[in-house]
Amino acid sequence: MVGRKPHASRRRAALRACSGMLFLAASCLPNDTRTPPSSLTMTATSDGPLRDGIVATADGWSVRYDTFLVSAGHASVEGDSCKGYSDPAYNRVLNMLIAGPQMLGIVYALGHCDFDFELSSPYEDSLLGEGVSEQDKTFMRTPATDPYASGAGVSIHVVGKATKGGAEKRFDWSYRFRINFASCEYPTEGGVMKGFDLAQGGSARADVQVRGGTLWQDHLDEAKAALRFQAYADADAIHGNNDGEVSLAEIEGVPLSDVATSDRYADGLEAGFHTLGQYLYNGLFPQVLRYHGDGSCEMDLMPNDRATK
Repeated sequence: MVGRKPHASRRRAALRACSGMLFLAASCLPNDTRTPPSSLTMTATSDGPLRDGIVATADGWSVRYDTFLVSAGHASVEGDSCKGYSDPAYNRVLNMLIAGPQMLGIVYALGHCDFDFELSSPYEDSLLGEGVSEQDKTFMRTPATDPYASGAGVSIHVVGKATKGGAEKRFDWSYRFRINFASCEYPTEGGVMKGFDLAQGGSARADVQVRGGTLWQDHLDEAKAALRFQAYADADAIHGNNDGEVSLAEIEGVPLSDVATSDRYADGLEAGFHTLGQYLYNGLFPQVLRYHGDGSCEMDLMPNDRATK
């Protein structure tokens, strides 16, 4: 009869037959005889100034973040002496106001391996960290245009305010460039360690520190820099519309030569930056992520203007 369900005994027999076929198929698969790999866990950790606020800059401002989102991942290992087993082909969107290391991905490999990763706008399959919403992800995936990138998604999004006496200045900035970090290395007691030595069944960790003070440096070299905000406040008060919101367009309107002195921002002129906006966007934003604290990577910068899967 049309629509009549099969008898229960016949259903059980069919299930047993299917189970048997699955067992036979599994038993025919070859055993994995490869040496057990090492795991390399990539994490991201925010520093104190980012989470807790900068008590005071050198010019008397107090800066605090309300939002600090970072989209990063796509960790991979490379090299002639490296045997990769698997790479996490995805990234995560993280809320960096949360304390403690946050997972970005795990690589499995053996041998001496160079380490690469990526900062980029989220993909469709990007995972969300604690305190990150689907709305945050959608916002960062949505292409838009600023003075530096056209039709590009967001890799870093920061919102906050700075106060000094009775004055308050707000900022809401999106960084729309993708950065490939390659051939990463970090200093050790025995010298500089490039990549990792991954032994059988072992484990290692690659941490990326996200630094809250970087955006306010008055020198591209962190070791030589003081933290300052006055030039950004003046971008709104003097060069802009003085509405209390420091925009990227207002910062781009400030000639770097107007704020550069012998001990601040002058290295930006040497680097070929013409505006305070270029100094912030092209000089400081790329340094927000620091490999292994004091480590470094080769960086390849490009707008987030490629299609996301």
